[in-house]
Amino acid sequence: MNELSEVSLDSFIKAFEMGKNKIKEYPHCDSLIYSIATVLNAALTLSDVDDEKKLECNNVIVEWLERTAESPNEKIRISSIFMLAAKYIQMEKYKEANIFLDKIPDTAIDATIMKTNVLAHQEGTDIAAFFLEGKLMQTVTNIQNYLYKLIEMEEETGNHCKAEEIAEITEHMVSLFGLWDYGKVVPYLLIAVYRKDVEKCIQLIKEVLMESQKPWKMVESPLYYRYVDTVQGKSFSGVGNNFVRALATEIENKEEYEFLKGNKELEAIFSQYLK
Repeated sequence: MNELSEVSLDSFIKAFEMGKNKIKEYPHCDSLIYSIATVLNAALTLSDVDDEKKLECNNVIVEWLERTAESPNEKIRISSIFMLAAKYIQMEKYKEANIFLDKIPDTAIDATIMKTNVLAHQEGTDIAAFFLEGKLMQTVTNIQNYLYKLIEMEEETGNHCKAEEIAEITEHMVSLFGLWDYGKVVPYLLIAVYRKDVEKCIQLIKEVLMESQKPWKMVESPLYYRYVDTVQGKSFSGVGNNFVRALATEIENKEEYEFLKGNKELEAIFSQYLK
């Protein structure tokens, strides 16, 4: 690959022939074929070969990638599929690009922007934006949960100041990304629970329960208004008794809430919401 890269700087055609010959010599080595395709694809973009020759070489590179897209090696297979999708988008062959994008696992490579581009050309900008809003909501919710977990881990390792800083960041995130307001209280409740501060826990549980009953007006956010209006309606109503029961069950069963069990004030609060 180093030699191929060096040759391509002087002559793309010479490097291309060199790559073809090496693939003929080792026709079953997926890692070699994928690597050659990657190097030559980058070199082709910068080369000064005429359009007809460029198209011919591009088609051969696509053929190589289609071979490695069937590789039993997962890393090579997924990378090849991703690269093929990008090439088909570049060639404005959106139907073919979509076929390969659908083959990329969500946990492998984030192809969201590529999928959005394909949707915009196939279905229109509004449909593409709807798809992207849904992905954004999912991503932001995941980040919120990551921050909650990070707060717990900082408390566990004794980095209490860091936990408080992350709690503040999480609180601001709720406002910035139009999330449900009760999420502003949760970070501080996690800290209070870890520190076994009964008075603070009860105060924050009251706030969480109160905020959870209010509607989540996601349609007012410029980030999700298409998605929410289409999928969920104008707003979510408060999560109501289901959330209250879930929180009460968690406090009853989880070891970290042991210090709150039997607290009469807390029982009265839950009974008020579960009438």
